[in-house]
Amino acid sequence: MNILIANNVAAFNNTFVIDDLLAENLSKLGGKIFFTKCSGILPACLNTKYSYIYKNNIFDHLRNFHHWKKIKLGCDRCISRTSNINDTYNLIDLNSYNVQDSISTFIEENYIDCLNGKDVMFRDINITEHTFSGTVRFFANGSPANEIQYKKVFKSYFKSAVLSAELAYNIIKENNIDVVCAHHGIYVPQGPFVDIAKSLNIRVITWNIGGQKNRLFFCDNDTYHKEFPKRKVKNYKISEEKKIKVIDYLESRETGKNDWVKFHAAKRLPIKVIDKIRKSNDSAKIVSMFTNVFWDAQLHFKDNLFKDMLTWIDETIKYINTKENVYLVIREHPGEFKGQQPSRYMISDYLLSNKLLSENIILIKSTDMVNSYQLAEETDFSLVYGSKMTHELSARGVKVIVSGDAWAKNKGFTIDPISIDDYFKSINECLSGKFSRLPDDFKDLALAFCYEFYYEWQIRINSLVDYNENESSNSAKLIRKINTIEYEDYNEKDDEGLMKICSNIINNKPFW
Repeated sequence: MNILIANNVAAFNNTFVIDDLLAENLSKLGGKIFFTKCSGILPACLNTKYSYIYKNNIFDHLRNFHHWKKIKLGCDRCISRTSNINDTYNLIDLNSYNVQDSISTFIEENYIDCLNGKDVMFRDINITEHTFSGTVRFFANGSPANEIQYKKVFKSYFKSAVLSAELAYNIIKENNIDVVCAHHGIYVPQGPFVDIAKSLNIRVITWNIGGQKNRLFFCDNDTYHKEFPKRKVKNYKISEEKKIKVIDYLESRETGKNDWVKFHAAKRLPIKVIDKIRKSNDSAKIVSMFTNVFWDAQLHFKDNLFKDMLTWIDETIKYINTKENVYLVIREHPGEFKGQQPSRYMISDYLLSNKLLSENIILIKSTDMVNSYQLAEETDFSLVYGSKMTHELSARGVKVIVSGDAWAKNKGFTIDPISIDDYFKSINECLSGKFSRLPDDFKDLALAFCYEFYYEWQIRINSLVDYNENESSNSAKLIRKINTIEYEDYNEKDDEGLMKICSNIINNKPFW
């Protein structure tokens, strides 16, 4: 079996370490491994960061965007990390393909349409979505059109998206690839690699690090962002033992002590804004709203009710403002501040600059040390766009109305409106008291989903250790056990989860 490990961005430590781990063990099981690296052919990519170039001052309009390639954190980091890669792989350098001339005319003829938001198709895939998501991620701004040098950056991501698609097409065809395995499956170059494989009817597997320590999630057919909302729960009957296990883990999410990725670490203390409302008006209805990180994973989901998250926020605020004795408390995602790529323009910036806050529209910023789970429990019900709070709050007995691309949507325990009118009708019904707390049987459905999500969708592997384990970092820095002195005799064949992952890939077995 010819397996393409589409790493492409070796500068990312964790994905490179895991791709290397997969490639070596798949090779030992008989797979023929093709491992892609980039030596700087892409004008822009996942490793291109705003801070590499711009300084947020008046000289930014003079700076050369392409200078990001020359700094040590740029292309050199990918090149150096792949210099000692396992020589048993078929290492493919994207720079070895001379395809720029063949796509130059297409780029010049279609750039403006892409910039204007039209769907630009290249080799049967939508280039516009990848271009926009890459640009948004670079600026760490969900609405980047007013950014300095926006058009120059957008064009660089457009070129990279088209180039990535052409490279993926040539690599897959030339090497008779049977399966493409790619981290993320979105942004540039990962998104085009996945979509080209799909267009060629090649099996696609995407993966990423789970929040929980030592767990990875894998997904067939597309990026998990698009597949997880469609994935069905296999067993809604949950035993007491499993229920206790998943409740214990969900409670630990409040501190992140069992997680590789930590966003929620605020202690349970009195929430002043809630206490103030309750003391002055004990009949008030309080609705909590939980946003996504503004720029993250901006993809088009045809089943979303609203055009985007900002429209959802705007329309919800307008609706709440028509109600008497109702308060909306907007909790900005802590990842806006704590993420590996902090947002440069946050939901709080949008709300404040547009003067959308008032006595009954209240903001809790990402920097505020408020426990989000406690906030939801102390309000009447919650509105969620697409974050994991959907299932975590439901498992705590909180009523949740979903309007975005949440992975727990349509799983039987959330309120899932099918239109904007239905969304507002659902809010009205919750405000009227028809829906109070989540009934126990629905809460059990949520717990069953959480168990499958954290313990079955995500696969435990023991072959990695976290360099940041004893530090106060919000994310892990991974290394293979066999590359440490403490575990130098460790045998990766003893890792059941790793062997399951490799076996599923080699034997063409679906992950769910």
